[in-house]
Amino acid sequence: MKTILALISRNRKLYFRDMGLFLASLVTPLIIIILYATFLANTFKSTITSNIPQGVEVSKNIIEGIVAGTLMSAIATSCCVTTTFCLNNPMIKDRNNGLIKDFEVTPTKRSTIYLGYYLSTIINALMVNLIALGVCFIYVAIVGWNISLTNFFLIILDDILLVLFGASLTILVSYFVTSEGALTAVSMVFCAFYGFIAGSYMPLSSFSSGVRKALSFLPSTYANAIIKNHIYEGCFDKMIDDGAPKELVDGLKESLDCSPKFFDHEVKMWVMYLILIGSIILFTVAYILVSRRKLNNIRIKKHR
Repeated sequence: MKTILALISRNRKLYFRDMGLFLASLVTPLIIIILYATFLANTFKSTITSNIPQGVEVSKNIIEGIVAGTLMSAIATSCCVTTTFCLNNPMIKDRNNGLIKDFEVTPTKRSTIYLGYYLSTIINALMVNLIALGVCFIYVAIVGWNISLTNFFLIILDDILLVLFGASLTILVSYFVTSEGALTAVSMVFCAFYGFIAGSYMPLSSFSSGVRKALSFLPSTYANAIIKNHIYEGCFDKMIDDGAPKELVDGLKESLDCSPKFFDHEVKMWVMYLILIGSIILFTVAYILVSRRKLNNIRIKKHR
């Protein structure tokens, strides 16, 4: 346990010592905030108001709360992956400068070394993502707060699960990357692609039926829906209390990706959680198995 804690502390210090790397991990939330402030916020607001039939009044506070919630969900779903890619840089750097070989000649097991990378990535990612989430809460409070106390804590729980999902996925991908330049290239391509398939830049409901069916196989679809349900629930409840028809609210839920379907079958919330948690376990186990297999290969070569 002392070895694990020492490795975690060492990897965390390496990350925060490199201010360029720290600032790079904050690029994605900044880009999303700028996009929403300059363009996407008005687009989403126009889309929501255009779907409201004549004779139905929806308060400005609710509409602003939905738009602000869209920003929050976009940052939460994207940053869980984009920031963790940057956080895996110490593992790649140790390979390039040969420090990983120095670690391997010590009595410390290889699996312990890579577990240290994984846990430090999770801790650092939690710090960065919870700070970004806190900024989003402040923004929502200024624009239009409709989040209950229960949903407030559920959103934080969702964000933690999203970080675990992102950390387990990205460290598995980063394990096969051999250089810092390659990690930068892979992270840029992967993160740009992930932003679209997770619904961060535009709702998945705007895609074609075939694309939505393909995306229904990905855990990111349900991770996005989980946090959106908790963010929007207060707004939808207020709409119903103000006299909005249930059909309108259900239509908004579908257009905002709150009601994902798997081949025309609506996926329940507990199933979404099961998919998300199962994905975390799957990627984590895969990372552990890959590390062990690599260790076995090294032993075979040395024996020969």
